[in-house]
Amino acid sequence: MSRVAIALEPEAPYWLGGAVEVTPHVTEALATGGAVSPFLALDYAPARKRDKQRRSYGVDTHPVRGFEVVTLCLEGEARDAGGPIKEGDVRWLSGGKGALVEGLGSPARAFVDPALYRLRINVPRDLKMSPPRLQRFEARDAPVVALGDCMARVYAGDVCGVLGPVEPEVDGTQLYVVDGNGEIDLPLDSEATALVLIVRGTCTVDGVAFGANRAFYAPPGEACMTVELAASTKLVVALSVPTTDPVVVGGPFVMTSA
Repeated sequence: MSRVAIALEPEAPYWLGGAVEVTPHVTEALATGGAVSPFLALDYAPARKRDKQRRSYGVDTHPVRGFEVVTLCLEGEARDAGGPIKEGDVRWLSGGKGALVEGLGSPARAFVDPALYRLRINVPRDLKMSPPRLQRFEARDAPVVALGDCMARVYAGDVCGVLGPVEPEVDGTQLYVVDGNGEIDLPLDSEATALVLIVRGTCTVDGVAFGANRAFYAPPGEACMTVELAASTKLVVALSVPTTDPVVVGGPFVMTSA
């Protein structure tokens, strides 16, 4: 039996750093209510072409505490103080007891704003005061595995026996990108919440079609989800085990209320 997909209604886009339009897919009510636990936010900014060059946009360096922040470049190129983040590269920050997230921007004179996937993952109470850690990997560091006629690039966790390079704060956390078409069974951890974003194409689950820049989640349950992918469809799949700790969100800080 396949796991049930529950649609996430996107919120109104907002401008990140004054220049890139980001669509949030997880509301604060969902994040604090536990339905999509342990995920706190899922934002996606599709690549956008522009007619003329402009100064690079940017997001100021800001503090993070008590959760993990994942930034995955899916098209184009972004840049921070550590250098370029090109297509397929990932930046994974475990905020722990407190860290500064380096400002993120596009290269000067670029004609295309990059496609950026941003995910925030809560961690259990006993890990919130862990030392912060930043991990950066290029696309070539992430191995691939076949899923039917599709290919999955694995960034974190064990997917069909293939281990990604990222070491998440919580064991069992997974992140992989599926590209291709046809009917496949997405491998899922039965104890984890699944969060799926369609980057391009169409993903159909139990007769319900999800187009580009749409997302859905699946509570813990079966160890797979059968999906039908139209030609040239790309998905980002994240999985992590829910936390039962009550959540308090205050800007860049996520702690517990008990």
